[in-house]
Amino acid sequence: MKLKLQDLKPTKSDIKIATDILINQIDSGEINPIDVALQLKVLEEFVKDAREKLNNYTIEELRKYPTGRTSIFETRIEIAETGIKYDYSQDLVWQKLKQDNEMTSIALKFREDILKKIPAGSQLVDENGEASIGPSKTSTTSYKITLAK
Repeated sequence: MKLKLQDLKPTKSDIKIATDILINQIDSGEINPIDVALQLKVLEEFVKDAREKLNNYTIEELRKYPTGRTSIFETRIEIAETGIKYDYSQDLVWQKLKQDNEMTSIALKFREDILKKIPAGSQLVDENGEASIGPSKTSTTSYKITLAK
C-alpha cells in the first residue's frame, strides 16, 4: 500500500495506520530511513512555521461561527485560550520564595558542575573532609538534522 498524505483523514487511527505503512516500507527496504528522516524534518519545520503564520487567520475564520468552533471530518476545531500566564510578582511571600529558589538553583548548578568532573561512582574527599561521589551518566542515542539556510 502506498502512503499518500492527501488521503489521510484527520483521525488518530489514520495517523497510526499511515505510520505503520511508513515503517513497513522502511522494513521492506522500499524506502531509505535517512530520506524519511530528512523529509519529516522538512515537514516539521514547515508545519511549525505555517501554523504560527496561520493562527490569526484561523481564529478570524472561527469567529464567524456562533460558538467559535466547527467540525470537519468529525474533528472539532475551536478557539481556545492557551498558554495562560500568571504574574505572581506582587505577592511578597512569592517574591521571597522565588529569590530562595533562584539561590538554591545557582547552588545546585554549582554543585552539579563540581560533581560532573568526578568519574562516575568514584569518591572524592575535599579539604574539609566532605565526600563527593561522581554521578552516573546515561544518554539516548538519536540523530540530529541541521537544515541548510
